[in-house]
Parts: sequence; C-alpha cells; structure tokens
Amino acid sequence: FPDRRDFENNNVADCHKSTNSSIPIFSKHAAPDGTYVYTDSGLWLPQYWGLCEDKAKSIAFIKGDMKRMIALKGSDEGIELLEDGVKVALEEYDSIEKALKDNAGFENTEVLLKAGSKAAAFCKSFGKEWYLPTLNEMTTLQEDRNRIDAALTICGGEPLPTLYHWTSTRYNSRCNFFLDWTYGYRYYYVQDDSMRVRPVSAF
Repeated sequence: FPDRRDFENNNVADCHKSTNSSIPIFSKHAAPDGTYVYTDSGLWLPQYWGLCEDKAKSIAFIKGDMKRMIALKGSDEGIELLEDGVKVALEEYDSIEKALKDNAGFENTEVLLKAGSKAAAFCKSFGKEWYLPTLNEMTTLQEDRNRIDAALTICGGEPLPTLYHWTSTRYNSRCNFFLDWTYGYRYYYVQDDSMRVRPVSAF
C-alpha cells in the first residue's frame, strides 16, 4: 500500500464521508501507486474501509501509467470468447513477449463485441467503459493479486477465481491468450472454449 508520506500532499481529497477527518482519501487522478477501494468520495486504502460510509463501486489499481478499475465481480462461470469459425480483425501476436505490447483492450473488446463475443458482451453489461483486459493488463494485475483479492474481499466484492481468465489479446485466427490468476501462467487457446471473465476500465 502507499507510504504514509503520500498522505501529506495535495493528492488527498476531502474526507467528507469519513467519521474521522484524519483518514486520507485520494483523488483517482492523483493517487500514488497502490490498490484502493473506489467510492463516490474517492479512493480509500483498504485498511480504512471499516470506517467508510460509502458503497464500493470497484477496485482501483494504479501502477505507473496503468490506472484501471477492476469490477467487484466477474463471471460466475466460464464464458465462450467466440464461436468456432468466427473471424475478427484484431492484430495477432505470435509470442507472449510480443503480446505484452498490446494495450488496446477497449478497442479489442469493441471488435469482439461486433463479432458476437459473449465474453465481450458480459464486460459491456457493466457499462460502455468496461472491457476485456489485454494480456499485459492481466499480467500486471496478477503480479499484485494478493492485494487486489484482499481489497475485493474487504469491500464485499469477489476475489478473482483461481482459474483461467480470457484476455482480449489475439494469438491467431482461432485463438486468444489467457492467464491463470493463481500462478500467472499465460498461453493461448481456441476461442470457443469457456473461461472466466473479469471486466476492467481505464481512468
């Protein structure tokens, strides 16, 4: 979590929803790297969540230039990415190293949605700004999975299942990359298989 010294600056929003005005609440556009619970009043550090009177909206994750909201809940079961034989005009990456350069999750999801993707449709059911994360995004989130899952549990969300999750990053004409949330294992598989989905959005 962020260092206490980060609290003593202008990045801290008003604590008007807290019963203790000394508790730091960050603006989502100026918070330091870390994992937070996002509410109408700002970003709360998970250790102070018991004092918050707001309802959690999502988990906020910040690491360098990556600023993402993580949905409190994902799919209850595996979802098919695309029906077998459906073609999509997505850039293809023939290795994990190359695939990690994909930063077009929102755009990928729009393409998948138009092709009838159930996984993309699930993400969009959360709102138009939500999308299926790229392999790079899921990899970065998984590296901090313990904090993310703890924050989700604290605020009443659901930790990501220890199962395979689809990403929007394309491998070839029939396959997309996936990530195992437990160990960070990454590979690709056929698009008509079913895997878990956790929507994200950028801010």
